[in-house]
Amino acid sequence: MERVRIERRRLLPRAPIVVHLPLPPARGARAQAFEAWREAAEAAIRRSPSRRMLCPVEVLMVFREGRVSVIADLPAACLCVLAESGLITSLDSRNVRQWSVRFGDVRGVEIEIREAPRHG
Repeated sequence: MERVRIERRRLLPRAPIVVHLPLPPARGARAQAFEAWREAAEAAIRRSPSRRMLCPVEVLMVFREGRVSVIADLPAACLCVLAESGLITSLDSRNVRQWSVRFGDVRGVEIEIREAPRHG
């Protein structure tokens, strides 16, 4: 009988996914404007070399500074398009462990998706 040696090594975390999307339309925009944005966002995701994150994630969204006066629905729109395009598996709290919003010098929205650290 052969002897087998098992090595246990910690797997390296995945590299973050970074995607650049157009800025979602403001709250109250016509359905046509929102649908056009969604199609443009999904096309931008398809053009990116990013693959799916099948693990729990943390999402950082950086919105273009000075263009957004009310942010109410913008993060939700971005999270929905990430899930619908398959970059993240779902929008529930078991998958999206944290999300944060910032403003900065970006075109539209820059989104970084990282593997969430395991706790416990």
